Amino acid sequence: RYAIQMGYYSTVTLNEGAILNAPNASGVYINSNNTTLNINNGSEIKAGASNAYGVYPYYGTININGGKITTTGSSSYGIYNIYYPVNININSGEINSENIGIYFDHDTYYRYQDARTINIYSGKVYGKTYGIYQKHTNSTLNIGRSSDELSTEIPLISGGTYGIYKSGG
Repeated sequence: RYAIQMGYYSTVTLNEGAILNAPNASGVYINSNNTTLNINNGSEIKAGASNAYGVYPYYGTININGGKITTTGSSSYGIYNIYYPVNININSGEINSENIGIYFDHDTYYRYQDARTINIYSGKVYGKTYGIYQKHTNSTLNIGRSSDELSTEIPLISGGTYGIYKSGG
């Protein structure tokens, strides 16, 4: 169960003061291509089911511009993607999960190999187990901007076991 389901050619923008609270479910399900989810400054997606997804995208683009994604379940994911191409852009904001902050994989049955990209320019990604788990073989993880000075704090990616676990891509 999800608080919001996005379909073809849809855009959802959460602006300041918008709180999507799903204490016994997941937050946003994106089941079609050509979709955009904007999580702007002062907004938050909260998902509380034990195996909740803050955002579960099949396709599309997720822009976190100062907003937050919080999942509190022990088997939860901030953002979870295993099928089609998704692009994630974090320009400040936070992802906090009691399990994995961002999970990228490919479905072993369908073997979708479409490219995926995660751009984390600033902000925080935290998972109690992994901050980012990147298993997809055709994906790119970009951290910071090439014009910025190297920093150990901006962006901040951390996890209990690993901040970044990258077995593919």
